[in-house]
Amino acid sequence: MRTILVANNRDILREIKSLRDCLQGSPFPQELNGYCEWVLSFLKEKERMVIDNLHYLSLNVDSILSEVMERTQSVTLNIRILSAKYISPLSRYSKSDNLSIMLLKWLHDQHPQSKDVPFAVSDGNFSIYPSTDIPVIYYLPASSQKSLLHLPLFFHEYGHYLFEFHRKEMIDYIIYMQDGMEELLLQPFQQNDAKFHRERAKAKNIIETWYDWIEEIFCDLVGLTIGGSAFLKTFSMYLRMSGREAFYLSDKELENTTHPVSWIRIKFLVDRARKMNLVKEADLVEKEWKKMAELMNMAPTYHGYYSGSYDNLINEALDSMLEEANPIKYTDFVFCTEGYIHGKSNFIELMIEAWLVQENKHEEYETWEKGILEVFTNNTAENPYPLHGNADFIPKNLNKEMQLNY
Repeated sequence: MRTILVANNRDILREIKSLRDCLQGSPFPQELNGYCEWVLSFLKEKERMVIDNLHYLSLNVDSILSEVMERTQSVTLNIRILSAKYISPLSRYSKSDNLSIMLLKWLHDQHPQSKDVPFAVSDGNFSIYPSTDIPVIYYLPASSQKSLLHLPLFFHEYGHYLFEFHRKEMIDYIIYMQDGMEELLLQPFQQNDAKFHRERAKAKNIIETWYDWIEEIFCDLVGLTIGGSAFLKTFSMYLRMSGREAFYLSDKELENTTHPVSWIRIKFLVDRARKMNLVKEADLVEKEWKKMAELMNMAPTYHGYYSGSYDNLINEALDSMLEEANPIKYTDFVFCTEGYIHGKSNFIELMIEAWLVQENKHEEYETWEKGILEVFTNNTAENPYPLHGNADFIPKNLNKEMQLNY
């Protein structure tokens, strides 16, 4: 057994060296310094653990073999997760990432909850690892990295981070909402027969489903609060061609989904947008979705999982959650400058202008966007591995199941 453990610990040391070599050959922008520091610190800690394992094994004490095996299994799992999920944001880096990285750095810096939190960007569907204990990883499709019209979706993902940061308070608001739903849904059921038990079980499923759904709608409203009309237009465009699922799910499908039907999400977005004086934009989005529903012969049927009678409870929870999270407001960052000026204008202005060009000068949009992307591609200094791994917060273990999709 000792021979097996020695071989595996030596193999882990080889993996750690390989990962360091991978990072050493990967230039990256200074905005990712904090993330790289964290990765190097994590590697250093696990390397120290492996070296200790090899020392314990050299003592030839059989009574500690089981403990050394547990330590070896733990470090192996952690290095494998690190290699699979946390290295690629640095090793895959290209200058086309600069826009996303600089946007997210700006977004993090605007909020005290995330100002000093390392982050990175990688390929995948729009999603996030929203941990407060380890760096945040944002995912976006390769094509979206080069689309100013898609980037506002990051504001939704950032909402998941704010939810995680304020989790205790958020759960309190959700439970209060669920208690109200329970009174609303369970009160009518009085008979003690089979139908009563079926309806009671479904009511409980509906209440439990809203535990996940309310977080998604909260994140949508965070996106709207930060991105204003740009987010509303992006969200609508990105989801409206998702097929039947954007408008309708069966009773069974609704029971097993963590996201509301997109049409429900649009309903809450346009209602909130009107309260934010984005009336014209809200009316247009609502009209577009109604037209698509008519073309597909879809009616707003949600099998009891959503009803207008829930709105007061839902909106009360959302108001409290937004007040707790306190995301920045787009109205504080729109100054109506004449065209985007790199280094002077902010990212919200840029995204709003992108939509204005797209809508009013569509034939010029591609050339205009290419020029903006080139500014970011050529404007970020790269750091050729100047870091040593001295990050402050290093978790004992990594979680391989943390991702939340849009």
